[in-house]
Amino acid sequence: GFDRDNLHIVHPTATEIDGVSCVASISDLTDKVDLFVVAVGADQVAGVINDLIELDRANAVILIPGGIGEKEGSENLEADLRDRIREAHQRDGGGPIFLGGNSLGVISHPGCYDTMFIPDTKLPKSRGKHARKLCFISQSGAFIISTLSCMPWLDPAYALSIGNQIDLTAGDLLAYIKDDPEIEVFAVYMEGFQPCDGHAFAAAVKETVALGKDVVFYKAGRTSEGRSATAGHTASVAGDYAVCENAISQAGAFVASDFGEFCDFLRVTLPLRGKKAAGNRMAAVSNAGYESVGMADSIQLNGAELVLPSFEARTEEALAKILSDNRLDGLVDVKNPFDVTPMAGDTVFTDIIVEVLGDRGIDAAVVGIVPLTPAMQTLAPGEGYRESINDPGSIAQLLPGAIAASDKPVVAVIDSGVPFDPLVAILRAGGLPVFRAADRAVRALCKWVDVKSRMRN
Repeated sequence: GFDRDNLHIVHPTATEIDGVSCVASISDLTDKVDLFVVAVGADQVAGVINDLIELDRANAVILIPGGIGEKEGSENLEADLRDRIREAHQRDGGGPIFLGGNSLGVISHPGCYDTMFIPDTKLPKSRGKHARKLCFISQSGAFIISTLSCMPWLDPAYALSIGNQIDLTAGDLLAYIKDDPEIEVFAVYMEGFQPCDGHAFAAAVKETVALGKDVVFYKAGRTSEGRSATAGHTASVAGDYAVCENAISQAGAFVASDFGEFCDFLRVTLPLRGKKAAGNRMAAVSNAGYESVGMADSIQLNGAELVLPSFEARTEEALAKILSDNRLDGLVDVKNPFDVTPMAGDTVFTDIIVEVLGDRGIDAAVVGIVPLTPAMQTLAPGEGYRESINDPGSIAQLLPGAIAASDKPVVAVIDSGVPFDPLVAILRAGGLPVFRAADRAVRALCKWVDVKSRMRN
């Protein structure tokens, strides 16, 4: 945060709000501010922008108000504001830059500010300084907060609601932030690009991917009804969806076909940073037969494909010995996909994964743990039972270290309910991508391997 002495509120009558001093007008600001947040009605925006430009009172401005271009009858207001801002940029000094309008705001952990007017009681946010790899750019502020509500572990360094893009565009932001060494993954939701910015954005995606970073992208407006809806939401002209999809895909982004895929691609891209995409040979391991079958049924996705090769002889021998030593050889054979049965305990299961990852003919793995088996410690500590995911011998403690020792991508699956959320949290904190359904896990890994392989070649 900031010292309250460096914060000011422009209000016509108040002298203080929540301990922050007020001034009656923009002209009463004694210093030029780094950031000015505009939260007034659309009919007042033109006057505020004019004062900020003419009085040179801000370096950057976030425009919260809606009703600027997306509402019928407000098109002239939007055009006038664009012209006014463009004219200011042509002056000496360039004038302030503007984000929005119709922006929900910005969360910037590097900048130590949060202008999204969503209370922590509704959307708890991570505070403090620690490593954050994600930048979230979205025309829809609601899409940002809804996604973060469902996936709080994303914890983006930047969350930018860009709204109508009156000045700053998606292409501008990606082209600038891509060079931040702390940011490794970009999540982008778009409804429409400003004229020529689609090309600029695709070029920025290509440059971002060339830096070894990932871009996860969703484009709204694929149907005529969807395109009409974008015009009424963020004053966007959606354009030709197929052209956009092909351009951004060829630039190297993970292009999602729906919201579920968007979230799934984020589930793999963030944790798999640093893992090697050596090929499409996958091992499928589960302690439930239905998951093994479901994994095998999900190895193809939109032209991309994973294959399930046989294990090499050395691996087969090692796995057979593990089964024999633990009296499981009478229940299951060694093959890929590998159903290790619910009888495999924490250590046995982990030992199997270690051997599979050591196979030279395997490039990646999906590991399914159905945690209801009594053979594993998969519950948080509680009354009435002895097992604990905090036990050093539990799968929650053993598996992350075993997988971290390999440079091969591994995706975990916990296909069970609320009692096993703590297990998911520990595995995720240990660096694993964790899914709650095996088919989605395999398809997401398939996409990851495909995109990474295409960019490598």
